[in-house]
Amino acid sequence: MENSFENFVEQFKAPQSASLAAFFYQAEFHLVKQLKDYLNIDQASTKSFFSLIEQAKKTNNADTNKDFWNALLAFNNVYFNPSKKNVLPWLRFVNIIESLQGYAGSQLFEATNIYAKRQHRLYFAYMLAWEHLRFIAGNDDGYSPSGEVLASYSSAHSEDEHQHGEECHDSACNSHQH
Repeated sequence: MENSFENFVEQFKAPQSASLAAFFYQAEFHLVKQLKDYLNIDQASTKSFFSLIEQAKKTNNADTNKDFWNALLAFNNVYFNPSKKNVLPWLRFVNIIESLQGYAGSQLFEATNIYAKRQHRLYFAYMLAWEHLRFIAGNDDGYSPSGEVLASYSSAHSEDEHQHGEECHDSACNSHQH
């Protein structure tokens, strides 16, 4: 596992996480890396995120619903300025991922502030999307940033009370299926 992605995940598990603009900037970088890996494109290639998504949509991967690619297109529409006027594209991304995975993020996270709850939903949905891209690229190594994020933001899934793993039978834990 690449250390830069692990560092990226760590900063969004902290109580005072980085800004949304910083999140989207770094998040797109890591999605582009996974898309290039999935498409067997040299990492040094300068293809845009949008063009990689469009190219990936054409692969007709049996493990990937077309709505997943639409979620990535919604993520792409944020333009590194996730202000209130731009909130709809990333909420659309979150809603699509939640629908595909079959969970209700609004029920999953304990934050009482709606803005914080939306951010937690965003981080979790993003990690699920990243894991799915990693899986279809053939690089699934068991690393589960979605489980780490879920444990950070949900009291029902604290690290002390619950260990995520293959033997886990918790429906929320297993909702991030590939």
